[in-house]
Amino acid sequence: TSEPSRGSSNGVNGSRGGRRQGFEVPADEDEAAACAAAPGQAVSVLPKRPPRNAECRTLDKELGASRNPEDVFAVGMKDVAVMDAANWANLIYALAHCKKHGEADGNYAQSRGMSSWLRNDGRWSQSCRALRPKLSELTARDAANVLWSLATLDARSEPLFLDTASALCSGGKLSVCDPVSVSKAAWALTSVPSRDQRLQLFTHLAVPVVLRAETFPLGALTMTCYAFAKAGHRDADVYEALSAALMQHDFAELRPV
Repeated sequence: TSEPSRGSSNGVNGSRGGRRQGFEVPADEDEAAACAAAPGQAVSVLPKRPPRNAECRTLDKELGASRNPEDVFAVGMKDVAVMDAANWANLIYALAHCKKHGEADGNYAQSRGMSSWLRNDGRWSQSCRALRPKLSELTARDAANVLWSLATLDARSEPLFLDTASALCSGGKLSVCDPVSVSKAAWALTSVPSRDQRLQLFTHLAVPVVLRAETFPLGALTMTCYAFAKAGHRDADVYEALSAALMQHDFAELRPV
């Protein structure tokens, strides 16, 4: 069993509180090649990000190497004027990975306390406010990562959550959204409380599923099936596309979601 964090009294924000080894932020050069397909298969193409300055790319690397929430905020707050939309998205993504890392290490006290700690930290609200007017600048993958992160952090009540959902689903980004990002967004959006709003969002998500389900890896397929069923979305075309795609895989590879 992991030893509880001793970095601070709340067990969340101390620099000695975790041993997170960082995560890989979405690299600019990876955007166009994330969904390679075998000859004869459909291809899911991602757009490249607009050119970014070297400072923003450096901040991405620092966010990815951050070991705990205090490290994450330290990176973001030192260069607020430099941070672009992708940097703010990656800051929120890094915080979600801190929470997931605590769960994986068995440090459940740290993970459970993190969400309430964030809500009372001015840097969190500042980060959410900074990203909201920049949502149009995010790639589909960035937007999906923000949705997944906010859901992971139990922050679905943030205005940023539905704003990001709208930017992803109604802003044309889904036409170039990779399968893993579709599944992450679908999982996050199952908790939208308004049934009408939830089904409207899933109607948008259904388009890349119907058109490109055969390009989805198995994990993305199973998560997408789960999400559409949990959301109460009833579209025969979606389930037919998912069923046909699943038949291409060895069922022995399936595992519980």
